[in-house]
Amino acid sequence: RGLTPRAWTFQEMPFQVRMETWGFLGQQRIVLPRGLLAASDGSGGEHGNDPRLRRVGWGLVFLDEANAHPQSLAFGTVKGPQTVPRAELYALVFLAARTHGDILCLIDSSYVVKGYCKGPDFPQPKNQDLWAALWHSVRDRDGELSVAKVRAHATEIQLTRADPKPLHYLANALADAAACRGSALAAL
Repeated sequence: RGLTPRAWTFQEMPFQVRMETWGFLGQQRIVLPRGLLAASDGSGGEHGNDPRLRRVGWGLVFLDEANAHPQSLAFGTVKGPQTVPRAELYALVFLAARTHGDILCLIDSSYVVKGYCKGPDFPQPKNQDLWAALWHSVRDRDGELSVAKVRAHATEIQLTRADPKPLHYLANALADAAACRGSALAAL
């Protein structure tokens, strides 16, 4: 009674995959300078709780570890199912595909961190296309890509205990803001 048929609201919505970058990131794979820290995030946008309207975005930021200044950032939309874990994973795929060199990427998604730590031989039941792209890019890049879990949206009390480290908190907050910009690119 009065319910909209599922087929009317859960269709794949065609939209243009979009991306924006600032700083040294571009279309070519680059060698990262030393002393950088990366952070990535995903966002469901303003309709994150409604799977019919949700359009996700990803964000990636690079900070100078010495002075916490942002050096580069990228954000964009995600093709395929519009889930936040997929957006979180896409940000790491972008990092692996566009860079060479040793880098630590802070990620607040347990799904991505645990999946990455399990390695390429562990079969992932979801987002297999992105996991395959990630492992292909990791094999093709020079340097080590390490990931670490960072606490998302830390409270003031947690920050006074340095959990997470202030630099890690800042990196995560900037990646979160970039991911929100990415989801806004695809918003309905």
